[in-house]
Amino acid sequence: MVYAILTGKTEEIYVGLFKYVRNVLPLQYDKLTIITDFELGLINAIRLVFPESSHQGCYFHYCQSIVRHLRSKESGMYNLVKANPIAARIFRMVLALPYLPPNSNNNRIPSMLDGFNSIIMYIVQHTEIAEYFHDFMYQYVFGYWFVRMRPEAFTIFDKDIRTNNYLESYHAALLRFIKPHPKIWEFMGQIRFLENQYNLEFKQVSQNLNIRSCNSSRGRIRNTSEIKRFMQDLIEDDAPDRILTFLRRAGHQVNGYIAQQIGPYPDEQELLLHEANNSQIIIIN
Repeated sequence: MVYAILTGKTEEIYVGLFKYVRNVLPLQYDKLTIITDFELGLINAIRLVFPESSHQGCYFHYCQSIVRHLRSKESGMYNLVKANPIAARIFRMVLALPYLPPNSNNNRIPSMLDGFNSIIMYIVQHTEIAEYFHDFMYQYVFGYWFVRMRPEAFTIFDKDIRTNNYLESYHAALLRFIKPHPKIWEFMGQIRFLENQYNLEFKQVSQNLNIRSCNSSRGRIRNTSEIKRFMQDLIEDDAPDRILTFLRRAGHQVNGYIAQQIGPYPDEQELLLHEANNSQIIIIN
């Protein structure tokens, strides 16, 4: 565990920190994957100091950013997603885009851009809501995530560890445990206490003993297994809407998080039931 008390959050400050870390920690940096949020100064510093390491954007922070934009006044889509089942499905599929690879040389595995284009084609079929999604899809999702950040920065394709939530959890514990503006010796003592606690839990995990995070670990393993099954179905599927089917199924995995953030809204099961009730069955004798 490395702690750093910094005077700011600029690329220059991050570069100085990472150079020091690299000098004192003899790691195999060519085998290291660094997971962060999408702060550009931080990402640039990592690429500069650890060029041989892999960088991966945190999926939780991707979802958090998309939901935050949804709730902003400029998006104008919050009430639409809350009320319209088609809009809610589109929103979930956007959250599922990182499950696809940034590029693809395999015609059975579509890229993230293929997924984006499939969502666009789905949107234009629903003229009653297409206008509302125009700026969201082209200016925000494509303009920011695909052009500025690039798909390589936020894909989680074939990744077992997709977030840095364990670190976010530790950070939340720090904020709860350490009072604002502590004296330096109080701060150091509290840091040591928390580190001892987490070292104890690490030893328990090494001995296959249960700790409070075991449920989240099982959930992550279950989610990974389901996504791999969805991907295999996508590879074997020949239907013209197979990409949408994958995104719809993968997007359902974050349904609970969305509901937690924005409250009750139409889920996938409601929409499937609605579509089944409105389908027409023609019998030819």
